[in-house]
Amino acid sequence: MYSIGYVIYGFPLTEEIDKELSRLEGKSDSGWHDSNDRECGFTTTYDGSSPKRQGWVGVVLTSFDAMGELPMSDVSKCPSHAQKVIVQRRIDALLPSLKKLVDIPGVYVVFGTS
Repeated sequence: MYSIGYVIYGFPLTEEIDKELSRLEGKSDSGWHDSNDRECGFTTTYDGSSPKRQGWVGVVLTSFDAMGELPMSDVSKCPSHAQKVIVQRRIDALLPSLKKLVDIPGVYVVFGTS
């Protein structure tokens, strides 16, 4: 296993969001849903033995793994207008209890494992 870094525009899956996802998952009438590696709108990645989910709501600008190199000049720090629209739509579609935990979208590195 090795680490994979995802440079995303959006908002990372925080500890508070992870707790809320766990709460929703356990309730049959909560609106919980998952499909295509998304849990209630959050993209999730393989997290090895981590007790916490790893993921984000947003889009991937680029990714890199621990076995390679990624010059910072190759990292797109500015999402396109279309990417910003996609992210806002994804945030708007979140369940209310999750949406209130999401801050202003930005550029983040979120790590997962292979």
